[in-house]
Amino acid sequence: MIGDWMAAGVRAQALARRRLGGRAAADLALTRSLPAALSRLAGTAYDGASRSTDLAEAQHAVVTAYAWNVRVLAGWLPASGTSIPRAVLARVEMSLIEAHLAELLGGPPARPVDLGHLGTAWPRAGTATSWPALRAELAASAWADPGAQPDPENLHRTLEAAWLRRLAVTCPPARGWAQAAAAQLAARVLLLDRAHPDPHLVHHLEEVIGPGWTAATSLAELALRLPSDLRWALQVPDVESLWRAETRLRGQVEHEGMALLRSRLGSPHVVVGALSVLAVDAWRVTAALSDASHGSGPSEVLDAVA
Repeated sequence: MIGDWMAAGVRAQALARRRLGGRAAADLALTRSLPAALSRLAGTAYDGASRSTDLAEAQHAVVTAYAWNVRVLAGWLPASGTSIPRAVLARVEMSLIEAHLAELLGGPPARPVDLGHLGTAWPRAGTATSWPALRAELAASAWADPGAQPDPENLHRTLEAAWLRRLAVTCPPARGWAQAAAAQLAARVLLLDRAHPDPHLVHHLEEVIGPGWTAATSLAELALRLPSDLRWALQVPDVESLWRAETRLRGQVEHEGMALLRSRLGSPHVVVGALSVLAVDAWRVTAALSDASHGSGPSEVLDAVA
């Protein structure tokens, strides 16, 4: 068992070394041209994106490359450890589920991402031909019942809450990140979207950040209703600045992920570290490509995690 984790740790460190990194991502954005940015991805871990013809295709290729790396790393893990990459990659599965609902509601066909054996409800959910069938597939899986209405916004919030709950339970080194992200999700739902929290969402988040937060009417009040060690996640001057807290959290995930990568080989912490820095890197590259395509240079969001 220890030998399996040691081999996985060596592979995790090797995959993490192939990430693009903050400086290279900022250089992508500085090209101020999507074709120029894509040319810089040739020969990198995101080589597939270099042959894309538009932004959506390029960003999808980045996500596909990230998913492939997670699958490769999962292949080195003992069977008992597969739940960790499966929980991490569920964030990609979540986007596939949302895209499939959009398609069922008349939107364009969803772009596929092969999750291999790391899917939770996927690919079965992708074969559903109606919302009741899709809901049934989710309800029978670790995603749990997302609710009766085929509301894309509500589905997004509920799936995100379910993902954060699962990440907190399955991956102890990531529990603090999941709790912080859950606090920020609660703030978005209550104070930005001004939405009445769906009972399914409330159930998931209460498992992560505790009860009592649904009655908050301001950012300060919400922070006081959270466990004291989570209040830092909402330290912004106003709710309109919540994106700054979310960006800061990504930077913290990467920073702490790098520390986990330096853990003793044979520990699952090394694998969690690699998965976290790879996830942030993929997010950063997709943001850089968006900035390049708009000719705007690095955005404030990208600069915050450069």
